[in-house]
Amino acid sequence: MPFIPATDEENATVKELRQRLVETPDLQLTDHITDIAILRFLRGCKGKSEKAYTELVRYIGWRTESGADIIDDHVPKFQRRLDEKLSILGNVDKENRPVVFAFAHKFDNRDREIEEMRFFIIYILESLLRRSNPEHEMFAAVVDLSRFTMRCIDYDVIKIGINILQGNYPDTLGKLLI
Repeated sequence: MPFIPATDEENATVKELRQRLVETPDLQLTDHITDIAILRFLRGCKGKSEKAYTELVRYIGWRTESGADIIDDHVPKFQRRLDEKLSILGNVDKENRPVVFAFAHKFDNRDREIEEMRFFIIYILESLLRRSNPEHEMFAAVVDLSRFTMRCIDYDVIKIGINILQGNYPDTLGKLLI
């Protein structure tokens, strides 16, 4: 789905939310808390500014707790997944969104650690956002299920990936092709 620019009402709410975040004691705003990120959370909360504020405060804490702000420092924890090319970052699609290609057949559920996969998922998402148009912060994903077997599926990793994407990167997945 293409990016839909903010309405005047959404822009006003984003401005109010940013001011509330700035005024919140002990809250460290980083460069990741852009107006587009605030808009994404506002839309993810169906326009409810109080819920969006609560989710943004949670998200800012999550970024520190999960290591998302310094994810490049964690690369050694999942380097083998990068070497295996479990997922690769491609070029951009027709709407200029960065694309990630995930290859299910390269994953073996008998050979994984949850924390390793959690860091890997965050790394891929953060890399996609860094490559995305800062005015949109959207990406596309292609999941290749060729040569897929039951050994390739891991419900725990899938749940973690969905929870991370849904809770911390709302309105960023522009297109998913399987």
